[in-house]
Amino acid sequence: TRNMYSFTQMQNRGLLHWLIVHCYKEVAVSVHKAAYLDGSRPDPAVEPWETTQFVEPINISLADILDKTCIDTRQAVKYAILEGRFDKVLSLVDEDPNLGPHFWSEHPELVFKLMLQCFVELVAAGARREAVRFAQRQLSFFVEANPGYMLELEEAMLILTIDPKSSSPHPSSRILDPARKWDLYRITNSALLLYLDFDPNTVQDRIQWFHNYLRASRREAGITIPDITLDDMYPDLPKDWDLTAEGLNALDDENLNSVLFADTDMDNMVGGETDVFNPSQMQA
Repeated sequence: TRNMYSFTQMQNRGLLHWLIVHCYKEVAVSVHKAAYLDGSRPDPAVEPWETTQFVEPINISLADILDKTCIDTRQAVKYAILEGRFDKVLSLVDEDPNLGPHFWSEHPELVFKLMLQCFVELVAAGARREAVRFAQRQLSFFVEANPGYMLELEEAMLILTIDPKSSSPHPSSRILDPARKWDLYRITNSALLLYLDFDPNTVQDRIQWFHNYLRASRREAGITIPDITLDDMYPDLPKDWDLTAEGLNALDDENLNSVLFADTDMDNMVGGETDVFNPSQMQA
């Protein structure tokens, strides 16, 4: 059987995928219910006679997906990394029965990156002696086990040469950029999802990656391309929404419906091969 889904339905499914991947559990539950992605009815933006003729409900078992993707653990890991509690990250994964210490044994490079960021945080806090002792005690082990880590460690150690009293730019200052913790979260989150056999790459992220590549390539030619946000991908979003921060957890039903049930283009239909969606079909 070949089902047909409206553009709005597929857009909402993509938004749900993005919310799950990036650990916005409460909003994902709200979107799942408000957009009827539980299979209770077809796209409400489509006229009834068109629904009967063309459009089928999308049935996504959200509870199963949330459980499969360990979203509570991943959400806790996310905040632990952004708050600089890297030892907590290790214990959170260890205590999850679907992950456990075996995850770290398969991803030693992530443990190294977490420990390296811990070193960076100590230097940023002015605890340089403690940072050096930490590197000798924790990071030297990784280099001894795998000399391939030496280059990254040496690069990070250069931040010890930065004079905190100097205002002159230093080539290693970027290592102290707080944005590194966001990068570390994304790497860790993707590894966790892949370990759980769930696609971490959403349509929205792929668009962002391509846009970043385009900006970088055009910058070499002296052409500036404006940044792109999730708001640009969902133009019907209220302008005061912040889909990358805590504002996601404070959405009201009126704003939610204005996004989920925007006008549907019946000339733009998407086909599917199965009657019911399952977790593997959440892949973008």
